Formats: sequence, structure tokens, C-alpha cells
Amino acid sequence: MTASDIIQAALLIVTALGVFTSILISVSTLKQNSKMIEETTRPNIIIYKDIYNINSPMEFIVIKNVGGSLAHITNIIYDKDSLDKISGQFSKVSKAFEFLNNSYLAPSQSYKIPIKSKDSGVNNINIKLQYENDAKKYTNDFEINLKQDIGIAYLQQHQSNNELKVISNAIQELIKRLS
Repeated sequence: MTASDIIQAALLIVTALGVFTSILISVSTLKQNSKMIEETTRPNIIIYKDIYNINSPMEFIVIKNVGGSLAHITNIIYDKDSLDKISGQFSKVSKAFEFLNNSYLAPSQSYKIPIKSKDSGVNNINIKLQYENDAKKYTNDFEINLKQDIGIAYLQQHQSNNELKVISNAIQELIKRLS
């Protein structure tokens, strides 16, 4: 074997190793890109408590699809007694959750269920949500602290005149939402 044969064999091995390394890096990058695309396009339902404080605080349980595709809610597991204790004057929260079983949420779509937790005696509610899209099934567990913002919402500044009170509360709520 001549020196040029040895050099050609070494170059062949180095080239083969480079090609093999490039293929491994490409496959790894494709897998990462696939995961990123799935995360941005999959449905992602969240459940949280929100308060609007315009004239007097109004509490809601919000169920929202913050993901990028349609979500089919297949099952919601919750404690009916706790939800009934925080039911607002318009409807039972457990009944609203019952209607959400086997329903669909489009991207950015949400449902706001009115609640009244201030004097209910319930501090937390636990909700297990199961949903799917065409490709996968997802399960999320939520523990919602109903007392997290009571002190803030019920201590908002008020003016002495009723019209000014409503305007003041509305402006404070808008500022809170925008910041």
C-alpha cells in the first residue's frame, strides 16, 4: 500500500464520519423541530379563576384553549359539592361543567362560569381535565386557589359618588388588564 492509498483511505474514513455525524445532527434537529411544531399547534386548555371588578367584584372560573388547534373535551373530573358551594346566582357550576363534557374548544375560545367564592368556605377546587385532538390525548390537573385575590379585589379604592365609583372601578380594572 502506497502513501497515496493510505491518504485516500484516511480521507474516505473522515468523510464517512462527517457524513454520518451530519445525518445524526439532521435527525436530531428534525425531532426537535417536530416537537416544537407539535407544542405550538396542539390544543392546550387551561382553567383558572378571574375577577372583574367594575362596580363590585364578579368572579369567574375560566376554561380557555390557549393552544393552536381544536380541542375535544372528553372528560372533566371535579368535586360536585365544592363546585355547588361556589355557584353564583345564575347557575350551578357543576351543571356548567357537566355540559362541557364531550364539547369542543377552538383556539382562543373560552367559557367564563360565574362563581361566588367569598363566603363559600371553599378555599381550593381540584379539576382534572381530559381532552384530545385528532392525534393525541392530553390530561391536565388544576388546583385553583379561590382565595388568591380576594384581598386585592375587595379592597379597591372607591369614590363617594356612585357614578364616580363605577367610573373609578372601571378605569382601575382596565389599567389592571392592560398592564
